[in-house]
Amino acid sequence: MRKTLSIITLISFIITSCLPQAGYARPVVPKPASTAGLFDHYLIPSDAGVISDVYLPPIGVHDPLVFIIQDLHCHAEVQKNISTIITALDKKQPLTALYVEGASGDLDTEWLKRLSGCPSYDLLSALAESGTLSAAEYFIALNKSAVPLIGVDRQDLHHENIVRLQQLEQSRSQTATQVGQLKKEIDSLAQKYLSSRNKHLFTQQERFAQKKISAERYYVNICAEAKKAGIVRQRYAALQNYVQGYTELKSINTKKAGKELQGLSI
Repeated sequence: MRKTLSIITLISFIITSCLPQAGYARPVVPKPASTAGLFDHYLIPSDAGVISDVYLPPIGVHDPLVFIIQDLHCHAEVQKNISTIITALDKKQPLTALYVEGASGDLDTEWLKRLSGCPSYDLLSALAESGTLSAAEYFIALNKSAVPLIGVDRQDLHHENIVRLQQLEQSRSQTATQVGQLKKEIDSLAQKYLSSRNKHLFTQQERFAQKKISAERYYVNICAEAKKAGIVRQRYAALQNYVQGYTELKSINTKKAGKELQGLSI
């Protein structure tokens, strides 16, 4: 039982890195007084992310203004948050280019602009939810933006990755069949050897993965089962902090907090 809970706790820790909060930056570097007011012009929505660091060139050096956004690939909510940030920045000062990972050179975006027109909007939304579209692509499609989209990967390495992806896609059906067979064997062993409590835990994990129960309920259940098994929850700081943070999040007035943050000197 302890081993099972330890494994599930580890899985839970990994999953937390892919939750919406993972797309948020954290303000850790104090800004010099000379920057006060400068970034008020570039404030981003508080529910999409925050500025965590700022670099200013020496006086007299006129470097281009660059925004670097931490990404979490293939996560729909994070990509939408980043798209919201890009939209906010573009409204403050029109962007001259968007540079993205996972691509090389100038990218054709005309097909993206056509997705935002009805009835293609449903398709755009589905692509975003599945994680198929990146934040930059989503931004261009929603706004029919003419901002150039440029891939930063080396062309040769990018081509090699495309070939590998094609090979993976070609073997997808065979892999899916093998995984299905393995799952049947695992399920059979689980029914034979796992206790009712173990089975309940794995059922909870499957329901969470299928988004049939909320993250809050799932982690609270994990903690409850850990307590029954005599496992000290405090030993797992990430799980403890997540449950506590998720509970406290309900009491936060995000609109009020956003206004208070804007009133602070940056």
